[in-house]
Amino acid sequence: MKKICILSTVNIKHMTLVSLYTEYMDNNKIPYDIIYIDKYNSEEATSAKKIYKYNLKINKNWTFMRKLFNYWGFKKYAKEILLSEKYDFIIVWNSFTAFMFADILTNKFKNKYCINIRDYAKESLFPVFIRMKKVISQSSFTTISSEGFKNFLPKYDYLTVHSMNLKVLQNCIPRTSLRKIDEPIRITYIGYISFVENCYKMIDALGNDKRFILQFYGEGSDELMVYAREREIENVICHGRFEPSETSGFIQNSDVIYNLYGVGNLHVDTALSIKLYYAIYMNLPIIVFKGTYMEEVSSKCGIGFAIGKDDFVNLGNNFYDWYHRLDHREIVKKSQLFKDEITNSHKKLEHTINKYIGHMEY
Repeated sequence: MKKICILSTVNIKHMTLVSLYTEYMDNNKIPYDIIYIDKYNSEEATSAKKIYKYNLKINKNWTFMRKLFNYWGFKKYAKEILLSEKYDFIIVWNSFTAFMFADILTNKFKNKYCINIRDYAKESLFPVFIRMKKVISQSSFTTISSEGFKNFLPKYDYLTVHSMNLKVLQNCIPRTSLRKIDEPIRITYIGYISFVENCYKMIDALGNDKRFILQFYGEGSDELMVYAREREIENVICHGRFEPSETSGFIQNSDVIYNLYGVGNLHVDTALSIKLYYAIYMNLPIIVFKGTYMEEVSSKCGIGFAIGKDDFVNLGNNFYDWYHRLDHREIVKKSQLFKDEITNSHKKLEHTINKYIGHMEY
């Protein structure tokens, strides 16, 4: 009996597009186990046969080394399961998981695992790079969610898999036109509120400008609401933590997607945000920072409005004029080309999964 396992250092809900694997296995009646870190002590939906949860509480104020030490406890827990269950194939979720288990994977499961790289994980540091080079080279295949990651990763024949999740978007109706000249433009941030200083700058730049409504949906938005109220800014709408099922409603209620996370480091300069796929699917403009891979791809699709890191002066006039010069038919046309590229990347992954997992006997 062949055995498959998903190994992850994050909660299931943060495993973006793991559904591409789980749906393949469910559709082909392939049983699988999952071993993962649970930070929220919560029950999460999964079709896994066996579920191994490692409860972990991390204080955001801890030092990096203290956080790392606590994460490393998961390695001992998961190692015992991996070796006792003797899995035939392991789906390794994210770079940090691959880094943590590199010795076990290369010594005990050579060419019997795949790695899914979702982010920058200090690969520019030589010791990390060397460890990642070895674990990637001995994988059956390794996927990346952005071509920009090739700037810091070891040379390898990576499979690019775009992060468009049609399950999240299935209730959304793509836009067929832009807002009219007399209608306020709804600029929307969807997800956990990070890089809050940029949010403050956006509120300062567009606060009480009747041409815009600023919508912040996600955990951490409370402090933005306080910030706006203290300044008597009335065109800011906030909604705290929400369920994944609510995401489509927030996307549908948007005219522009906000994506000003940061600029100037490999983490944000090379990634393709999930927000990009919201914009592409919906045929909506997106606000990004200059000098990022997000700018390159969103401009290619005709939807990117790029600003400099501190270039919020006269943002309202500049963006409003740019928005109303857009040709929405061109946006639809260019976005469709990229949607085709996304679909092809998912088909290639399915073919690859079938090659390494589908032929096994269960």
